[in-house]
Amino acid sequence: MRIITVASGKGGVGKTTVTSNLGLALTKLGKSVTIIDANITTPHLAMNFGMFYNPTTLNHVLREETKTVIDAIYFHDSGLKIIPSSLDVNELQNVDIAKLEKVIKEIPYSDFVLIDSAPGIGREAVSAMKASKEILYVTNPNIAAVTDVIKINEVAEKLGLRPLGVVVNKVTGRVHELTIGEIEELTNLPVIAAIPFDADFEKALALGKTYLEINDYSKAAIEFMKLAAYLAGEDYKVPFTTYLKRVRSWFSWLI
Repeated sequence: MRIITVASGKGGVGKTTVTSNLGLALTKLGKSVTIIDANITTPHLAMNFGMFYNPTTLNHVLREETKTVIDAIYFHDSGLKIIPSSLDVNELQNVDIAKLEKVIKEIPYSDFVLIDSAPGIGREAVSAMKASKEILYVTNPNIAAVTDVIKINEVAEKLGLRPLGVVVNKVTGRVHELTIGEIEELTNLPVIAAIPFDADFEKALALGKTYLEINDYSKAAIEFMKLAAYLAGEDYKVPFTTYLKRVRSWFSWLI
């Protein structure tokens, strides 16, 4: 079971979006995947799947109010398993995030466990790192976001985590953005995916769905599938049907 923390230095870079869509992409490849919202103070992961109220959450498990973590696992139609945190601020009381490592050991076997960490290097974020073996960084192509990756990586190295690389999110290709080469030089880490900016990400959130559920043929969708295949150690060939869907979408704009 591979346990990967998905981390970012600051909020708003799209870490939760990457976690949810990467989890779904790995599931599409036939992998058993569990994703966990370890950002207990401001949890958003479940929202990406239209889940706003969950009777049992990670909060209950950390407070030992339920006998097993299985009670807090919810199944998406794809087979993806989701462990949400509570949106109720009152349920933050007596929650010990340091117990996350113990909780993860009780999760039924999955090929991948993705931990959606809190941004930064505070207690929540460090607890997520300590509970994992590998770390994946999410950033935007600007100097502030990339500098924060450098800071987190220093902490991850001290904790003995294996860095998988950087996912650059919300790429527009504008001249002021840092290039892939510049990001790799600054972080001394490989960029393993560059997700193009797409307004459909916000549309998906409004619909209570992941991006891949409403658009599985765009450049961003293909990049998620390539990222999933890379992490799984597999080759990914874009299906011909994906190109057909893209052509149909182009014609729909002309009609």
